Amino acid sequence: MRLSIRTGVVAGCLALSASLTPAAVAQAAEDTEVELPGTGVVLHEKSTDRLLVTAYMVGDDVYLRGKGGDAFAKKSGYTEITVSPGGARAAGLRDKYAGSGYDQVAIIDRATGTAKFIRTVKKPFITAALYWSRDGRKILGTTQRKVGKKWLTHGFSVIDVAAGTHSEARLPKPLKDHSFEWSPDARSVYIVQEGKLLEYGLDGKPRRTLDVGVTASGDDVFSPSGKRLLTWCPKRYREPVCVAARGTGKVVKRLAVEPEHLWGWWDESHLMMVYKNDGAYRSVVTDLNGKTTRVLADITSSAWKNDDIYLSYTRR
Repeated sequence: MRLSIRTGVVAGCLALSASLTPAAVAQAAEDTEVELPGTGVVLHEKSTDRLLVTAYMVGDDVYLRGKGGDAFAKKSGYTEITVSPGGARAAGLRDKYAGSGYDQVAIIDRATGTAKFIRTVKKPFITAALYWSRDGRKILGTTQRKVGKKWLTHGFSVIDVAAGTHSEARLPKPLKDHSFEWSPDARSVYIVQEGKLLEYGLDGKPRRTLDVGVTASGDDVFSPSGKRLLTWCPKRYREPVCVAARGTGKVVKRLAVEPEHLWGWWDESHLMMVYKNDGAYRSVVTDLNGKTTRVLADITSSAWKNDDIYLSYTRR
């Protein structure tokens, strides 16, 4: 188990009121619709957006966006791809072990398409669920092994991109099938277990437990400042969605909303969620009171329910 076009001017721009300033008209003309072929997904983007969909996964297929463009290409032989902050590189998981019997992570130069491969864990272990550190220098992967029909988490790997090296931390005992994620400063890692969030040092030793619920399922569960994180609320609260302070581990905000999915943070004061919408689904931006302020993507029911579409957002 591994986690895992067309550009045009928005039609509404043609009906802009003459009372709008030239700057406002220019801004509206920068709106773009990007169709993800064969997925039933249409992205609604602006050139000023902080985050951009740079890869997506649909079923067992993985697609990577061309650098500086809107075309996505299928990457055969990969089970997952995620793009670095700033967009210069992508990290990918291959669907086979290297000839030496070790798993490997590919580091892809998005400008040239060339890749180098860094060896990680040895069979029967795998490296799963890649996450870039915010400075783009390191990649985190979760070490897993299948026992019977179940996957267990045994630790995590840290890849130094510039050095091309890999180090691994093993846990004293395996955990249930979940993935590790970076802290904002990449000095520790987090994993969900039994509805709580466990923090570990890079040496694999436990540090603390945060009773804040289950984290969002996007590329970065922490706000841009790193001070807050987005979760599904613990069962003790009636509200479904919570915002917690990273420093204190306290829930500081509860939202009475009913989303289907939480992607994470759009900016420091806005969130990304998926809601049902007239028989289909819609990915939106909401404020911290749950009010929708922007539509990010329209998603068909089939793409969401049957194809298990996952949109990977990267900071520009």
